Amino acid sequence: MPDKKNCSYLIIVMGVAGSGKSTLATLLAEQLNMAFIEADNYHSDEAVERMRQGLPLNDDLRKGWIDRLCATVTQKATNNDSMVMAYSGLKRQQRQRFNTLNCKTLFLFLDLNFEVLAARLEKREGHFFPVSLLQSQFDDLEPLQQEINECIVDADRPIDAIVADCLKHIEDFRETHA
Repeated sequence: MPDKKNCSYLIIVMGVAGSGKSTLATLLAEQLNMAFIEADNYHSDEAVERMRQGLPLNDDLRKGWIDRLCATVTQKATNNDSMVMAYSGLKRQQRQRFNTLNCKTLFLFLDLNFEVLAARLEKREGHFFPVSLLQSQFDDLEPLQQEINECIVDADRPIDAIVADCLKHIEDFRETHA
């Protein structure tokens, strides 16, 4: 396990499609003056095309994606850059990979019910993820273990309230991991 005393922070805003993780992660990165990583940009062309066709990803397709994300985080951490990442984080084992990197990692899970998410996805334009895949993400989502570095955030509120809640979680995390 790496020594995490003098390392950067990795704040992972996670949740299923339509939960608002990209919007929230962008706002947090700006307010905290941290780098922003959009995990969707690291999918392979094959994975994106598969999702466009309404087919869920399997663990083999996710593996290369996670590898690319971990390499990016490691490179930024080497430069002592802290970062906020928008990442679905469906599988516990895949989330755990980020805990092994040389970063102080906090997961913020955006919790919303299926109906709200489906309505959001119906309105979303220009994204490769169709509403028909939402159930597959709920099926794959493994619950957080409520460890010190995992927080559940009620995401069915105005964005300002969600940002304030997340900033409080981050502040508490930083105090305990200084």
